[in-house]
Amino acid sequence: MKTQFTKHEWAHLHDVILDATWETTKTKMSQSELETLFEELPEHLKDDAYHWGLNDTVVRDKIYKWYIENKLIK
Repeated sequence: MKTQFTKHEWAHLHDVILDATWETTKTKMSQSELETLFEELPEHLKDDAYHWGLNDTVVRDKIYKWYIENKLIK
């Protein structure tokens, strides 16, 4: 995994997951869990994150949607 993300950017990813799960489980993730989740993202989302950053609004929105569709809705 590329390590170019700052601690602040990882916090943005954590906030996306917390937002997505707020009404149900209020999921909090460790740094290691966030990194594992990031590796599960489709390549196009990872590419966007590497290009724009995890704190980019559009990237965050796309990850939120992916998480809802792939992790919460079965």
